[in-house]
Amino acid sequence: MKQILLLILLFSITACKKEFPDLLNKELKYSDKDFSGAHFQDFSVYENVTTKNSKIPKAKTNTKKQYPWEIAISQKRAEETADQIKKSITAITDGASDYNKEPSSSIYFYALVDNFYTKEQLSEYEKTESITTQKSILDYIKATVKSYELTNEKNEKIKLNQNGLGLNLGGFETKNGKLLQGIAFQTMGMGNSEYLRLKGHVVIEIEIPVEYEKEEISENNIGDTFTIGGQKVQILEFDADVIHYKLFDSDAENFSIYVDNYGKIKIPENTYTKFRNNQGLDYDSFLKKYKEFGLENMQYPDKGNFVSVLRSDDSQLEKVFFYSPKASKLVKKTIRIPVNIQIK
Repeated sequence: MKQILLLILLFSITACKKEFPDLLNKELKYSDKDFSGAHFQDFSVYENVTTKNSKIPKAKTNTKKQYPWEIAISQKRAEETADQIKKSITAITDGASDYNKEPSSSIYFYALVDNFYTKEQLSEYEKTESITTQKSILDYIKATVKSYELTNEKNEKIKLNQNGLGLNLGGFETKNGKLLQGIAFQTMGMGNSEYLRLKGHVVIEIEIPVEYEKEEISENNIGDTFTIGGQKVQILEFDADVIHYKLFDSDAENFSIYVDNYGKIKIPENTYTKFRNNQGLDYDSFLKKYKEFGLENMQYPDKGNFVSVLRSDDSQLEKVFFYSPKASKLVKKTIRIPVNIQIK
């Protein structure tokens, strides 16, 4: 009798952690014609938020998978890599613009580094002239623009679309008996501007992680709240191919998530709550509740909680990792890069 009562008590505690009804089990399939309907895009978001798909296959175990926090690197090695980037980095245009002699709307900051290869990687390169067996710390370097001053051949001031820079790992070069790999940080557009000649400078900051903090999440963590990257997160749902989590007082994430092949939707918490408490609506019923959901002329609030719905594209989720570099262990370096590019 005591065992039965204990089981009932445990079930009640688990159930209390879950705020919303179970997700509906449904495979989502739409045609191009569907999206021509009024507000159908919003309806597809609604269905993504309120459903799961348990028919999707379970993930195959990959014993060779290497997680970011398993990339061992010392503080000294990270500092050496940052110094190598600073010493060799230069501003170039993309290869396509050079080849076609056409104006460009992006800049690449290209550098060479040589201090991160293992014996296994070097052996692989000797045999295949490539390295695919392992990732290196270069895959996890981040760079942002801190300031810049750029003008094109028309003496127009260039304004970059965003401060974040894309990461591109280049090919290999052998120099002075050392195997070097190219690494490039790419600006993500210049609005309507472009250039054949670009002059000025850009100041970037690179960050190289040495250690990570991480949280391993499974279905047992529904309702749990934790802090990672200085950000408070709550797990709202974890079922089949989806995980839902809430960000407190932010729509920007200071962490990364390790899941292969996924899509993500992010909406304000009040909209998420209305969707979850009105599950199972067909398209016509959804339209009738459109105003009630507050979707007409909806604008995302500047403040408040946001919910992300992450959906795997090819397998059921068994565990998901939230991870972030430890701020106290980040190696940072600010680099001022002269820019003098001519497309001929």
